[in-house]
Amino acid sequence: KKLLVIIISIFFTTNSYAIKFENCYDANKLVQEKIDKIKPSSISKKYEFLEKEKWVPWRELGITDLKTGEPLMEMKLETPRTPEQEKLAKEHEQEKTKLFKQALLDYKDKYRDKYYDGSSYELDEWKILPKSKRMQKTYIKTNESLIKNETLYKDLGINKINKYYVKINLVTKGYIEGNLIDDRDGSLQDFFRFNLKNGTIIISKDKSLSNNIFLEKCKLTGVKRESHYLDYWWAVILIIAITFFIFTQSGKRLKQIRRK
Repeated sequence: KKLLVIIISIFFTTNSYAIKFENCYDANKLVQEKIDKIKPSSISKKYEFLEKEKWVPWRELGITDLKTGEPLMEMKLETPRTPEQEKLAKEHEQEKTKLFKQALLDYKDKYRDKYYDGSSYELDEWKILPKSKRMQKTYIKTNESLIKNETLYKDLGINKINKYYVKINLVTKGYIEGNLIDDRDGSLQDFFRFNLKNGTIIISKDKSLSNNIFLEKCKLTGVKRESHYLDYWWAVILIIAITFFIFTQSGKRLKQIRRK
């Protein structure tokens, strides 16, 4: 047991330093575009009224669109739904959510630089902090971006250098899971799952992924590139560790025999 603990500790404190999730972009929109193309079976005649509904601006939400700078509006239906239509709309939304969730979990597209807009960032990355068992998000804004969005960034609390952390709860061969740490009181918030195979990050309110699922696609480094090299050295370390363990145990046994 002691030997196993030593080997795991060595692996976690060395290999993990190299792993980074960089330049992440929103993949939710890409997943939705895929769903729209295949025209899911949940779109049937009983839901046709949804496509004919017209939504109109109702009132300002009090926040600004980060891209356009325009105030965001809350929308409402021009013609209210009947109770039966409301029931069908909820049913349709549940089916859409289920389909969308599965599509997010199945997302395996390769990273595409064209989807990442790094014009306002000098650095944008996630990395592992093994000693504190945390994932650290660091993003550094460009000076041009700070000047252009001075008022907005001030309202949102965005500075030149920004960091936040996820407490690691589980590490497997394929995933790192944890919860966002609230920097105000240290409480644990949203659930994060970092995929060590395809570079995606799933963010949700809880581990069950029951609601408000968000997907990011990142440039994953430090895993595939070093895998063969690391496999060799871990084999060497394992052999040395086992040899040392056998040697120490044999030494103890010899001492016991001599005393007898």
